[in-house]
Amino acid sequence: MSPIRVTRGPNEICELVAEGYQALQTEIQRKHKENQDLKKKLILIESIVVRGVRAGIEPTTEGRAGIEPTTEDAQQPESDRGHTAAAAEEEEERC
Repeated sequence: MSPIRVTRGPNEICELVAEGYQALQTEIQRKHKENQDLKKKLILIESIVVRGVRAGIEPTTEGRAGIEPTTEDAQQPESDRGHTAAAAEEEEERC
């Protein structure tokens, strides 16, 4: 074996390891930035929820603030709302 072949193999291995390490570092940096962005978004959402609770608006599982029924719905008895209102309520319950 010639000395060129002996040193060439380890050099190629070192280059591959360096490239893999660089790719790994790039991915770690990208994930770190993504995590930081998600933390900022979470803090923003939490502050919005806290302000809503302080204002007396209860958050719901659908992600909407408690919505009061319209005056038309509030004035009509349940049985007089008609088929479309009942269908809308069923749809809302399924969500």
